Amino acid sequence: MKINIGGGYKRYDGFVNVDADPLTKPEHIVNLECDWLPFDDSTVSEVKAYHILEHISDGFFHLIQELYRVCEDGALVDIQVPHHRSEMWYGDPTHVRFITVESLRMFSKKRNEWHVKQWNSSSGFGTTLDVDFEIVEYDFIPTGRWLERFKTMSPDEIIEVSNNFCNVYDEIHVKLQCIK
Repeated sequence: MKINIGGGYKRYDGFVNVDADPLTKPEHIVNLECDWLPFDDSTVSEVKAYHILEHISDGFFHLIQELYRVCEDGALVDIQVPHHRSEMWYGDPTHVRFITVESLRMFSKKRNEWHVKQWNSSSGFGTTLDVDFEIVEYDFIPTGRWLERFKTMSPDEIIEVSNNFCNVYDEIHVKLQCIK
């Protein structure tokens, strides 16, 4: 089974829609912050989470645990969020949480174990929440004006710009793989 969580009106062939808003006519009406996902354990092979995680506040960890519960081993969780230093993020008053590549790494038990060995401490959520997601792919989507400029810049210049300016990227795309 494939699910599209918090997708609103957007539909994808072969995906079951899960949303809190009945006006979007999802197959399942679910408050992602507190409800259990209406699927059996380890039955979901793919999740689309496009522009929803940044809207989840206090129930964020609950949602991560629920995604882990319903995902089968090897399932992909395809995430798209606004970049945390873009007007796309700041411009929407319903955005309540930054999502970064580094924050998603914290759901990897392998990364948590490395952190303990390296720093003798861990704030890793993979271990504390008993979930395990590995990042298998990620990309930063530049704004239109930077996309053209990047073509004329060296990799070091791109890194310099990315580290020092806002509104360089619009979105972050991340694919997580569920490890069971």
